[in-house]
Amino acid sequence: MFKKFFSAVLLAAVLIFSRNFAQAQDVYVGTSNATGWDCYIMTETIQHFDGGIKKATLKMVTQSKNVKYLNYRFEWDAMIVGYHFSNSSGFSGIVDRYSTPIEWSMLQVITGK
Repeated sequence: MFKKFFSAVLLAAVLIFSRNFAQAQDVYVGTSNATGWDCYIMTETIQHFDGGIKKATLKMVTQSKNVKYLNYRFEWDAMIVGYHFSNSSGFSGIVDRYSTPIEWSMLQVITGK
């Protein structure tokens, strides 16, 4: 009896954890014009908060395959009818397809568009 119960619990745990790991991925969002590094949004870091606030981590891979991370915050701004962003390096601005293409691509992944 204990063996069947343990087997069922183990199977449930494997299914739960494998599903979580399968959903986590790094989605390519472009190559930075400023650094030349490839940029990926880490989907497991995406968070949605009240008031139109969204957070996520950007993984940047250098030409020598070193990895750096930036934490981003996106906030809906009714005055500009769009999103404003800031990151852990102190950069901020308005999300725009042409002037901030990495941030724009990140927001597309975050919002599912």
